[in-house]
Amino acid sequence: MGKEIKISYKPWQQPVADANDKGLRKYRYSLSVNVKDKKMEEPLVVVGINPSYADDNYADPTICCVEEIAEANDYDGFIMVNVYPQRATDIDDEDENTKLPRNGFEEKNQIDDNVEKIYNIVQSLYRRDILLAYGGHIDDRKYLKDCLQKIYQRLENLHPNYKMIKVSKSGHPWHPLYALRYAKSPKTKTIVPADFNLIKIKP
Repeated sequence: MGKEIKISYKPWQQPVADANDKGLRKYRYSLSVNVKDKKMEEPLVVVGINPSYADDNYADPTICCVEEIAEANDYDGFIMVNVYPQRATDIDDEDENTKLPRNGFEEKNQIDDNVEKIYNIVQSLYRRDILLAYGGHIDDRKYLKDCLQKIYQRLENLHPNYKMIKVSKSGHPWHPLYALRYAKSPKTKTIVPADFNLIKIKP
């Protein structure tokens, strides 16, 4: 598995994780974190590609970047969800249990549970802003695109407000780590309405 960089939360933060880490393959469906010293009421929902090791005890670099983005855009917290719920720091890790399977639909129950949990989260919110932030790794497994389409279809009747940071040349919304740490073009925390004329995978 890729190197874990565990980062402590601020003393007043109250992260809540919905995860199943009991088996060989580990899953995280959501991670909610307040970014202001008060109860979270208007969070930004952020759709990544798959979770790493962050939980309700420690953050990781992605979660820290998402926190910066949520705070910069005046949300009081964020709820991190993912296209695919299996924990994997490296999608192509040598360990079969810590990389994403080649055939994701062997985990159909996990996929269906993930979609339903995302639906329940978004349905519960008054401000249904969703930042698409899954990045280019969605091209690494065909089933990841199918999982994203399942999420889009399930959320259709909720009419969410899809957001993005920027779009890559390959037509995918920037991942938060790329936007704040690795981009060669100017780094940015600003989010804007998703432009589906540029984004390859559409609702």
